[in-house]
Amino acid sequence: MRPQVTFITQLPIDFELALETMFPAAERDRVIAARTEPGFYASPAFDVLGAATGRLSLILQNSREFLRDHQSARALVRAAAAEHRPACVGLGSYTVRPTEQGCWLTEALSRTPGCGQTAVTHGDAGSAAMILRVLERLNVASDATVAIVGAYGLIGSVLSRYLSRRDHPLILVGPSQAKLEQLANRLVSPVMTTTDIHRIDLAQVVITVTSHPGALVTPDLVSPGATVIDPSIPPNVRPDPRWFEAWRRHTVVTTPVRC
Repeated sequence: MRPQVTFITQLPIDFELALETMFPAAERDRVIAARTEPGFYASPAFDVLGAATGRLSLILQNSREFLRDHQSARALVRAAAAEHRPACVGLGSYTVRPTEQGCWLTEALSRTPGCGQTAVTHGDAGSAAMILRVLERLNVASDATVAIVGAYGLIGSVLSRYLSRRDHPLILVGPSQAKLEQLANRLVSPVMTTTDIHRIDLAQVVITVTSHPGALVTPDLVSPGATVIDPSIPPNVRPDPRWFEAWRRHTVVTTPVRC
């Protein structure tokens, strides 16, 4: 039996966008109903790299609502973490703050029946799972070229390995050519490595998972109609009024899922 993993995060500010990009139509009514009781929504089980069974537990409060009261925030995270008695819990977005970077949750779960051995980790794994769920919901073509900005970071490297196994051609972008090549040597699909962010114009999907100030993604850098996914905090796709009209020609998802 494969281990169970639960990834926990909370809503972005834009609830409607989260519904549209993260959940199929059949799930959306259940998500809306769960917003008041019990306060989080656990997705159906999904495969995690062939090694585990995962669930996404989405706390149905945005960051402002969630951080307003640490006690209620802790109660929600604990309930979401314990629901399926997972072997591991990954904390995403702002769920690390009220749980003291997971230390409080580890102690709380040790006193929860059936969860005494549950491990708690940071949210990078959960962030990667959230991004992959968004890709699935957007019906990205199986042969689409994907550019990953910040490719050898914790989130980027997981995405690179996962998407490579599914034969997506990849463009790996980062400041160190040596680290990019080291990652590329472990991948099985066609890979381009580059320190030049302008090369993302060759991709149909751009995922930016770095908050480096030199890695801002602007409309002129991406190909016409490309999908851009930006979970970075602060974002790399900045809400600059100069670019509003240009971004209308793209699908842009800025769900904040990073730890």
